[in-house]
Amino acid sequence: MKPSNHLIDHDSSLEGDALWDSLDQNPQHQPSPNFVQNTVRAARLSKGEHKSWAALFTKPAFALSGVTAALVLGFSLFTNQEAPVADTGSEWYNAALLSAAGDAPELFSDTELVAMIF
Repeated sequence: MKPSNHLIDHDSSLEGDALWDSLDQNPQHQPSPNFVQNTVRAARLSKGEHKSWAALFTKPAFALSGVTAALVLGFSLFTNQEAPVADTGSEWYNAALLSAAGDAPELFSDTELVAMIF
């Protein structure tokens, strides 16, 4: 049985390919009519462990990680640290103005240049 995919280069010769010759010699096997039923039955009868998701919290590693997360969250919420102030537009304007003064200092007076620096 040769591939019928249109993406295969048809100019190449697959007739002498050892893999396709070997596949042509082997008979094609079909699954039995009850294959699906037998597979589902075997899965149902297996004695595998089926724990609920709540059983994960009984393991020591998960309990320790939960306690650690709670401590970190509690510590971060109850410390007296101020939140960082966002960059305002005036800071951006001052930086742009100072950059422009560096490019063309002759456009600014000495008083303006000193005021920008300090």
